Amino acid sequence: MARWLIVAGAALLLLGIAWHYFPWLLNWFGRLPGDIRIQSERSRVFIPITSMVILSVVLTVLINLLPRSFVPAPDNVAAAVSGECLPELHL
Repeated sequence: MARWLIVAGAALLLLGIAWHYFPWLLNWFGRLPGDIRIQSERSRVFIPITSMVILSVVLTVLINLLPRSFVPAPDNVAAAVSGECLPELHL
């Protein structure tokens, strides 16, 4: 859990630095075809559908490319698959 927090913090730090020094790198975000923007005199509604789909795909690929050392493996894989390693609940 601590490793994930460190990785997430480092990623947010890098994103913040990129946004501060290179704002043109992220200028496309929220302005793609499929992002809905409705403005009236009193209100604004912004629904970034396409941007969120792209972000979801990128994050999914990145998470799947990370080494599996972040995820602790169970001692007995067969027991984990069959559910034998789950604790019993006594109600």
